[in-house]
Amino acid sequence: MASFLQAFFFIFAAEMGDKTQLVALAYATRFSAAIVIAGVTIATLLVHLFSVALGEVVGVALPRFWVSLLAGAACVIDALLGTGGARAMEGEFAAVLDRLQLAVPLLAEMTRLQLREFLLESRVRRVASGTPLFQRNDYTNSFFTLLSGSAFVESPDASRGRIRLQAGQFFGEIGLIAGRRRTATVVAGDDCVLVETPRRTMLKTIGAAEGVRRLIDEAFVRNALMSYLKTSVSGAAALVEGGVELRSYKAGEVIFREG
Repeated sequence: MASFLQAFFFIFAAEMGDKTQLVALAYATRFSAAIVIAGVTIATLLVHLFSVALGEVVGVALPRFWVSLLAGAACVIDALLGTGGARAMEGEFAAVLDRLQLAVPLLAEMTRLQLREFLLESRVRRVASGTPLFQRNDYTNSFFTLLSGSAFVESPDASRGRIRLQAGQFFGEIGLIAGRRRTATVVAGDDCVLVETPRRTMLKTIGAAEGVRRLIDEAFVRNALMSYLKTSVSGAAALVEGGVELRSYKAGEVIFREG
């Protein structure tokens, strides 16, 4: 009875998610459940009957020692091949991370572990040209990083026209830091592929990566100057060229003292 239960358990576990289930699923869409179950049962019995008979013959023909040795060697080889495949996949993944950090300055400020967590909690999107990513006065607060292609900021100030963003740049920092409505509309350009990151994840990353915080602070101040003070792009860039730092103060707290 113990052998029966062991065989039942291991075969049941091995068959979970197996392609046989997909075949059964496909046939169940065309034929009645009784016919499909009968066909699967008979086919499974015949296949396993052959396997059991072959195993019995091998067990009689070969000493148990050699059977155990060959089975152990097969497991070791399978493990080694699996490890090699895992290492190859890890190498490919590392190469992808390297390319991302070279292409996007913001991502280059993260450690490899921070970048992995950032990507796991984000969503990579390919967006058709002309599709709005968010509208002015929206309450959304996702953060966007352009991996390739372009996007356009449509400023409410007609004199500024459309501002083109290219691969490697990011946007959405005002909603991220201030938690306010979007100050402009952003639409996708040609070949737009971007990473959309939740506010929660970005705030965690900013707190852990000083370089990320610095770049986002500079972009926030530059875009806030253009949005609220109507500063030109070049003028805002010149003001933050020497570096900026965002600070928050409680009501009544002294910002600076005379002298």
